[in-house]
Amino acid sequence: MRLNSKKTATALFLFLLGLGTLVRLVPVISGNIFFWFDQGLDTILVKQLVIDHKINLVSRYSGLAGVLMGPIWTWLMAIPFALSRGNPISFTIFLSILSLTSSVITFFLVRKYLGPVIAIIVSGITLLAPVFVTNSTIVASPHPLTFLFIFFIWCSYELFINQKRIFWVPLLVLTGLFFQFEIGFALFTLPVLIVLFVTFRGWRTLGKSFLMGLFLVGLTFLPQVAFDFRHDFLISRGILKIFSGSNSLYGTHASLPQRFLDRAWSFGDDFLTMVLLFREWFIVVPTVILMLWGSYLAWKKKLEPQLSFIKICAIIIVVFYVGFSFYPGPLWVWYRAGLPIVYALLFSIPLGILWQKYRYLRLPLLLLFLMIIYKAISPAALLSEIKGSTTSDTANLKVQQMVLDYVYSSSDGKPFAYFAYTPPVYDYIWQYDFWQYGQQKYKRLPENFRMSIPLLGIGSQATPPTGKEGLFYVIIEPNRERPWEIAGWEKSFIKIGKILETQNFPGDIIVEKRITE
Repeated sequence: MRLNSKKTATALFLFLLGLGTLVRLVPVISGNIFFWFDQGLDTILVKQLVIDHKINLVSRYSGLAGVLMGPIWTWLMAIPFALSRGNPISFTIFLSILSLTSSVITFFLVRKYLGPVIAIIVSGITLLAPVFVTNSTIVASPHPLTFLFIFFIWCSYELFINQKRIFWVPLLVLTGLFFQFEIGFALFTLPVLIVLFVTFRGWRTLGKSFLMGLFLVGLTFLPQVAFDFRHDFLISRGILKIFSGSNSLYGTHASLPQRFLDRAWSFGDDFLTMVLLFREWFIVVPTVILMLWGSYLAWKKKLEPQLSFIKICAIIIVVFYVGFSFYPGPLWVWYRAGLPIVYALLFSIPLGILWQKYRYLRLPLLLLFLMIIYKAISPAALLSEIKGSTTSDTANLKVQQMVLDYVYSSSDGKPFAYFAYTPPVYDYIWQYDFWQYGQQKYKRLPENFRMSIPLLGIGSQATPPTGKEGLFYVIIEPNRERPWEIAGWEKSFIKIGKILETQNFPGDIIVEKRITE
């Protein structure tokens, strides 16, 4: 069986696709869906769109003060919402389908341009590496970038290497869409385009397609532009402050020389975490040597299109590295959401070249690939999850539903209110859980139920008990960073009510059943 045969590569890919589908179905099968602050906020916005027919010009806020995301993420999530009556599990299924579809397209694209061997290596990573699986099963607006950025690379190759002008349209539209998913990432794709344009003499590709692309990318910003005009250019002012370091919800970072060192460490760690999965020096060092060796061969022997793809990926990494070094704020992982596929290509292309050129390297390369796959799928952990074990995480949807089942069943059909302590302050997940799970299963809502996003001017924050509630429940999430805040919250916010019963749940969630007399 020859690995460089298209039929063999397709058969291996289908096997990997089956494994990739399985690991993405595990949370769905077990019910252990990650659902926390960001997911609660997003689903409330989708509920407003689908159920309340309220079309917002912007959606969630980003990690940059005053900078709000566009509405496309909310519109995209409206599809699984409408099909499932808002079940959060449907969002995970939808994102997993997007991930698997992207992996299928990636396999055929890479096989076409770079050959079957490289296609199999890339596919193994995109289907099974933890970053690709996690970004398929944890629903968050930056995560689609992990699956979409391969199309940015492909369009860049067709435009700047093959001189196909029509690719200005999808390339620019993709860049505009990136701003809808994560502004902190999308901003740095603009200098990438400029460097690619200069490096590959992109002025030869200018024409009607470029103008059409500019027009279409402008359309993707229209909702935010309209919002900005109506709100004193709030978003524009926030973006202009980014490189001063004054615009970050979490403060500034280190000095410029220190940032260059820190970013180098971060990018190296990203490669180990996202692709290689091993940190042992006796694996890392030989792997890096092999990657450099394969890249040198591509340059020396002028192997096309391998060399061009390596150049494009290297430019992307260097530009992001320099850009993030000049950015003084914290370098959050979601700012690099689109880079895993770049690391995967920089890893796979040189090793694929060595596989083709040197037969004696095939056994060690195969062993390395199998080691990565084995570590990626973690059979023991996968089996445990398939059996349906409940994780002890507060952000687990199954645990939250256990809490609601207790609240509704112990209320014995009587009206009740609820008050929730959660470290992020805003109890979006409990609002949505009561609306979607509690109302659909038990046909009623808490007496004081409200659905609000105060930071976006939608509704108001919860108020303390008034003494007229009668039966009410206090849901207390753990605060592992500031455990003392829980007592202060209860002392200042929940001043009344006799505790009838206290229940403990996985994830260290505590529920107090209280009554006012």
